[in-house]
Amino acid sequence: MLAGVVEQEALARHEAPTPRTRARPIIDDTVLPEAAMYLRLYRGTADYFWRFLGDLEAEGLNWRPEAEAANSLFVLASHSFANIERNVLHHFAGRPYEWRREREFAGRGDSIEPLRKHWARLEPELRAVLDAATLDDLDREYDHPNMGRPTGREVLVRAVTHAREHVGHAGLTRDLWNATHAL
Repeated sequence: MLAGVVEQEALARHEAPTPRTRARPIIDDTVLPEAAMYLRLYRGTADYFWRFLGDLEAEGLNWRPEAEAANSLFVLASHSFANIERNVLHHFAGRPYEWRREREFAGRGDSIEPLRKHWARLEPELRAVLDAATLDDLDREYDHPNMGRPTGREVLVRAVTHAREHVGHAGLTRDLWNATHAL
């Protein structure tokens, strides 16, 4: 369990932390280390996609392996960013979000620019939400259509694990693209 500076001081004085002190962030009184970790993991997800997609043109971005339910690299990145956005900004932070799953999986791109624009808009919003997160936010239960009543922490972990599953798919898809389209 993470203990904040205020909580540590209260414990040192043998006082129970109050709900008010528990809600305070704990790095420089601004950011929880756990919340900062989630942001690093989300950024790392984007970095993997830039590595897998960065040198491809439209044909490679939109190519799908000949396997049932396989997706293109463009779709995998688009869906992963939408998953992070939906879980962090909507389910965790309570912002409105209109989810159109079929649109995510029908996507095509001539370049990675639409993905870069999506990430450029999304990353500062993630940072703002996570910078403001408190331990109470991480411990609180949230309504989630697929997870029931997870804690905030579980919602944030789910965003990471789901996106990283698709990073794995993207790595394999890129390997298959390279193997079948050797120069």
